[in-house]
Amino acid sequence: IVRKLIPGAQIELDMNGAFGDKWPVEKPPKRAWEKMRLTEDFGYKHKYSFEAAIADYDQALALRPDFTLATENRSHALLGLGRATRCPALFVRRMFDEVSAVFEEQMEKLTYRGPLQLRELADRILPQGASKLRILDLGSGTGLVGEAFKDLAQGGRLDGVDLSPRMIDEAQKRGIYSRIILGDIESVLASYMPVYDLVLAGDTLNYMGDLRPGFAGVAKCLAPGGFFLFTEELKE
Repeated sequence: IVRKLIPGAQIELDMNGAFGDKWPVEKPPKRAWEKMRLTEDFGYKHKYSFEAAIADYDQALALRPDFTLATENRSHALLGLGRATRCPALFVRRMFDEVSAVFEEQMEKLTYRGPLQLRELADRILPQGASKLRILDLGSGTGLVGEAFKDLAQGGRLDGVDLSPRMIDEAQKRGIYSRIILGDIESVLASYMPVYDLVLAGDTLNYMGDLRPGFAGVAKCLAPGGFFLFTEELKE
């Protein structure tokens, strides 16, 4: 359990939202980590009450509105209740930072074929002989999708966007990207972007929640006649 003390407020909060015994009122609330616990697959189980966990986080944020950890974990509870449409960006960033060094090894064990399937789709849809394309790889990760499309970007450009600095570090080792932007996909697309002939998203959309802002951003940066191709996981 990782705990963090809020200076001056005497509140102790662990990574899962645990208020310790240093509570500045007469009766301390039940520990939020007992109300909300992570399962091994990053989901949640209702051992106690998401509502009670949110109430505890609200008390923490009332004392310190800029407490990022409480804000993040409150978002996890809202997600568990179905009141949020996406995983918090900080959670996604930390998750992929932690697995970046072994990500491709794990994908090989899973016989992951997403990038190859995306390329097969492109080969069916793109004009015959397409080359020197300007390509944007959304959620570029360690560069698996970029690797599958690098030949089409020769003489053009291959850019990426990713939320995880460590995943970007791994992708840069390939030497195939013109640039990789660190940031949230919707925010990056909403800013000024070059025009692209092809935008790709390999198993990325499930982290975006409401797809309308992202799709609007893609439409803005696509050249006339351009393509947006993506793969997504099937929930069984």
